[in-house]
Amino acid sequence: LDVVNSVINFSNGSAVAVTMPAVSTATNRLYFLKNDGGGTVTCTRAGSDTFTMVTGATATTFALTQGQWATIVGGSATWHVIQKGTVM
Repeated sequence: LDVVNSVINFSNGSAVAVTMPAVSTATNRLYFLKNDGGGTVTCTRAGSDTFTMVTGATATTFALTQGQWATIVGGSATWHVIQKGTVM
């Protein structure tokens, strides 16, 4: 991903991995990711950044299976996954 696009709809037929930009270059930037494809989308961090999930747990990766979406905002050294759900 980059700091230009903020709404990304994946339509891949197989698994794909994406790396978030460094949160230091995207503080307060909001991303909406949606997986409409057949494969899992695995989001990974840049450098030592982390993901802070809605539950408060931290992670270095998280996945979106087919039909799932997530809203992510850049914070202080972490990406905050503020929403995650499944399209009905």
